[in-house]
Amino acid sequence: MSPELTPELRQAIHQSPGGTPLRFVDPDTQTTYVLVKAEIYDQLRQVLSEDDPRIAYTSVDAALQDDDRDDPLLAGYQAASRSQPST
Repeated sequence: MSPELTPELRQAIHQSPGGTPLRFVDPDTQTTYVLVKAEIYDQLRQVLSEDDPRIAYTSVDAALQDDDRDDPLLAGYQAASRSQPST
């Protein structure tokens, strides 16, 4: 089964900053679902099926870069991290 996106879902996807995965809640069950691009889902499936976690490094790094690009507070986090003494 491959239902088509509703106009409301399509609009939410286009408004999502940087292609950020979208969370949707089923009002009947209160179950949350995440909508991601098929190529991202396929990459995650491959990564999660492998035994070596190093395979995930590239995908995780790319995902974090996308997330960091849209984070207006990132510079503050980084400055605070640099000012704390390491243990």
